[in-house]
Amino acid sequence: MAFFIDTHSHFDAGEFEAEAVELARAEGVVLVPDPPTWTQYWWRLQHEHPEVARRVRAEVVGRVLDRERVTVAAAVGIRARTAMEWLKMAYNATGTTLYEAIHNQPGYYGITAPPTLWHRYITEDVPMSLVPIAALGRRYGVAVSGIDSIIRLACVVHQTDYWRRGRTLDKLGIEQLSVDELNQLVLGGEA
Repeated sequence: MAFFIDTHSHFDAGEFEAEAVELARAEGVVLVPDPPTWTQYWWRLQHEHPEVARRVRAEVVGRVLDRERVTVAAAVGIRARTAMEWLKMAYNATGTTLYEAIHNQPGYYGITAPPTLWHRYITEDVPMSLVPIAALGRRYGVAVSGIDSIIRLACVVHQTDYWRRGRTLDKLGIEQLSVDELNQLVLGGEA
């Protein structure tokens, strides 16, 4: 799955293309005539409704990463909450989309993006959260192309090998464990 920063680039929504169109329609955007291909649809959406395109892209990327995280957890026997479930449980925040639920949470009002890419959201979260999730996904057969893309992008932007710096399964001492052994280690302290 391809993710790019600039607003005029190709955006591969993969299996979420139909959902992305529905998200745009929910925002009141209907392109007439309806473009015959995803690429043509995305190009028109970006140029005719850039703010909607930005929200759709954020929503799709968020859903991809959330789905991969939850799927990796399921592969190791854990029922992880989705981001929407967590927002509802922790903050009673609701919405029809992840974007809307986040923006409906008053505790997030006024919080803006970091002024620099050298921020703990990348320097901590990528090596300490995304790297182990991706590594667990690979180990237990879960496709994590969205998470991999974010890690690769962070590596390029920071000129840092987050795969080497991060919490790898080898560093955690669990690279050879089966799912049963991993659960035994977590629950009982020994594999």
